[in-house]
Amino acid sequence: MSLYDIDTPFIPIHRLPAALVEACLDRDLDPEKLLRGTGLFMDDVQRGDRLLQPAHCFRLIDNASRLGPAELPFLTGHRLFPGNYGPAGAAWTNAANLLDALRILERFASTLSPLWWPRLTMEGGGARLYWSNACGGAANAEFLNALMMTAVSSFCQWLGERPFPWHYAVPGRVKHPEQYAVHWGPNLQENSRSCFMWIERDSLLAPWPRSSASAAASAIAQATQNSSGELKGFVAYVDHHLMETIDQAPSMEKLAMHLGVSTATLKRRFKKHDTHFQARYDQVRQQLAIDWLTRQGLSVEEVARRLHFHDGRNLRRAFKRWTGVLPSSLLGTA
Repeated sequence: MSLYDIDTPFIPIHRLPAALVEACLDRDLDPEKLLRGTGLFMDDVQRGDRLLQPAHCFRLIDNASRLGPAELPFLTGHRLFPGNYGPAGAAWTNAANLLDALRILERFASTLSPLWWPRLTMEGGGARLYWSNACGGAANAEFLNALMMTAVSSFCQWLGERPFPWHYAVPGRVKHPEQYAVHWGPNLQENSRSCFMWIERDSLLAPWPRSSASAAASAIAQATQNSSGELKGFVAYVDHHLMETIDQAPSMEKLAMHLGVSTATLKRRFKKHDTHFQARYDQVRQQLAIDWLTRQGLSVEEVARRLHFHDGRNLRRAFKRWTGVLPSSLLGTA
């Protein structure tokens, strides 16, 4: 598995960056102000042949957020796909159904959503698609949540030739609820402990009119052979690794050994992404605690044991620090 950092130049400018610039120009934003500090020029956008660092994209998002209207992330999301995303995009376009599409998105996220990482989970009533930091974009979380969840729901509606009854959950209070109501409808949960979109099982397996099994299989084979399809954002990879190895009591030293670097090098890499090991470890433990308490119905003491707390009291203190509430407030919720 190859990892990319916030300063790795691998994002084609003709994908998300161009979609964002075009949405801004449609709203008559000054291109000089929009591109200020990004190291980009309109000639770069028009040629479409430059590879950008995530850092360039985050600065572009910063400028667009400051200059543009509140609807900008939603407008960009609606125009992001299908686009030119190579074999991964062809595989997605030829998905057999909604579940197949979500699995393709997760598998080839470094191509389809390199800044904001999707993670698909299945449960008895349907599917959840979680969204999180891929490589240092935490400061742009609200913009990227709105952009990517709009992009996925809009693209799936286009592929399935019908709207889907998505439910959305976002952390905190949204700044412009009227925009969410226009683009997402009424099914928005604010102040969630995590960011995700959820849909019931009945919508997942109905065949799509645009699907082609042979075209999808060929595209998946090509995308798998393409080395960029195996990339993963550093922060997303660390979170996934910690989640997968939580039973082994993760530590900075164990992670450094796994990555084949010194702890000093790992600390510098975390700093570059404006985070640190304890923040990632706490984020993963928080998410697992919420899942185990609400969706699996485990006791506080059992969750404390699994997450390597001395006892339930220490977990309660940490959980209150992470979320502002005690674990008991989540019991019986989903």
